[in-house]
Amino acid sequence: MSTPPHDVIFFQQNHTLSIALSVISSLLFAISFELFILPQSANWREVASSVFGLIIIASLGCVAYRCLARITLRSIVIAGIFSCLYSVALVLASNITNYGSLSLTKASTYLAILFCIPFLAIITSRVLISLSSSYSKQVASKKHFGFIFSYLKGRSRYSYFFMWGFIFVCWLPILLAEYPGAWTFDVLSQTQHLLTEEPISAKHPVIHTLWLSGCIWISNYFLGSYAPGLVAYTIIQMLILSALLARVVLITTRWKCSFMPIVSLLVYALFPGFSLWSVIATKDVLFFGLFALCLALLIDLLISIKADSVQKRQWIYFGIALLFMFLFRNNAVYGFVIFLIVCLFIIKKYRKQFFLVSLSALCAYGILTGPISDAAGIEPGDKREMLSVPMSQLASVAVKDSAISEEDLEFIETYIPDWKKYDPHIADPIKATFNTDAVTEDPLYFIKGYLGIGLKNPLAYTDAFASLCKGFWAPSMAYTKNDMTGEMTPFKIGNRDVPEGEYISIQTESKFPQLYSLLTNIRDQKAELVIPGFASFFQVGTWVWLIILYIASCIYNKNKLFIIPALFFMCYWLTLLFGPVSIYRYGVVALACAPIFISILISIKRPRNT
Repeated sequence: MSTPPHDVIFFQQNHTLSIALSVISSLLFAISFELFILPQSANWREVASSVFGLIIIASLGCVAYRCLARITLRSIVIAGIFSCLYSVALVLASNITNYGSLSLTKASTYLAILFCIPFLAIITSRVLISLSSSYSKQVASKKHFGFIFSYLKGRSRYSYFFMWGFIFVCWLPILLAEYPGAWTFDVLSQTQHLLTEEPISAKHPVIHTLWLSGCIWISNYFLGSYAPGLVAYTIIQMLILSALLARVVLITTRWKCSFMPIVSLLVYALFPGFSLWSVIATKDVLFFGLFALCLALLIDLLISIKADSVQKRQWIYFGIALLFMFLFRNNAVYGFVIFLIVCLFIIKKYRKQFFLVSLSALCAYGILTGPISDAAGIEPGDKREMLSVPMSQLASVAVKDSAISEEDLEFIETYIPDWKKYDPHIADPIKATFNTDAVTEDPLYFIKGYLGIGLKNPLAYTDAFASLCKGFWAPSMAYTKNDMTGEMTPFKIGNRDVPEGEYISIQTESKFPQLYSLLTNIRDQKAELVIPGFASFFQVGTWVWLIILYIASCIYNKNKLFIIPALFFMCYWLTLLFGPVSIYRYGVVALACAPIFISILISIKRPRNT
């Protein structure tokens, strides 16, 4: 396998230099991990000081040596930039996890970052070259996969229904185990209006509230029980979500991405991060399916734009998918607006059509959530959710700064009466009593006070922000059984766990008790922590950095047009950083999009130069 001749190859002939660089880079990387990144426990110390430490360093050196044989000037520059960013995230995430602070004033932080960069740059450079090399389209031929591949190629009229049914059937045992469905997360407050006769609040997506409330209200009205309604809701949700994901797989079959449609189908059907969550009554479930569909349709549009063969129905499908995505997540609207602004400078062909469809979806969303919602008596949502980061930063200063002035403390208490309940990992304890009315009455005074305190306490502000959103950017984050971030199964709310007040509670009546018991143990014990490395599959940061690597690969391969799908995701990801907590269900879109990015990465390889 040869490298394109216009790329200058380094270290291919000088074996001595290659060996020296391999040893030094692997040694520095190992030192950085041992001293600065890994938890300072006796177990790690024992491994590092034993013969196993030498074996690990030697293995890293061998990998680096093999990679150096294929280093190119272009790849090392792009890989170097990626490795710098990754090293910064890796070290800062370790600091915030181990010490509760980014430790930006410590020299060891920057030393650890510098030690990581050389080895990671070498490995990443080799990865970029491998991804750009020619790829055999015969890997997944009919001979290998038989009739399954003929379905997934999209040539059969029944291919879509085959994939849809396969995913749904794979999820059915979970429904039987969690029967009548997982009644958890926000459903208590979301359905409270059925008992109190208060107006529906736009705090949660109205379309989801009406759908969920309608199912259980009809069930209770005619059958005297909410449980059958939850069953109906869960089955409908499973059908819609499996249909969305099957459509995503069907779209990828048109990209000539080898075996990836089969892998994607199996991942969507069997990965517990999707199957277990398909039965949860929360808005996030359908949202990640809609987001993945929008991403796949966007890529399909870009491929057609590049070939100058866009069809009218592609614009219609994309616009409809966008509208429903907006209706299930407000922050998706903010992310998409940022994305549109960026696209002004990128998209050249079909720009008018693209912006017309996008703006039409945004206008339809504005009409539905504005005049129509007001006419229907929908109560506007509280804006405090958008202020999760500022309130956490202010509360952290009040808690940690013993020398805070009385004036600043009085300012904080005006807006955050419960600042003493500050939790660096979640804003909910202080968010419940946040004085939104005071912010609305005089927003400039709040902004001035917020910025003034921030200028006095910049490190406290950065630490508070990083602690709140670390689950969305940390490449690998250790967590315990008590942490919310990364958990693969939901916590359940039964009668004894229902908060005081008038709330609807629906108990589990499992039809598959053996599987339910297994799932309960997995949830309680966090079984993903038992298998080394397996927990990383449930961490959003793992897939975010995979998508950033995808961007690096597009830059290396000069596929500028296909950076746009990554920007679509990254703009939404930016909105997650300002949320009240970093947990799996908010970032599950990263996992849903990962198979799509891998598929397009395979299909857009740079042609071999002759």
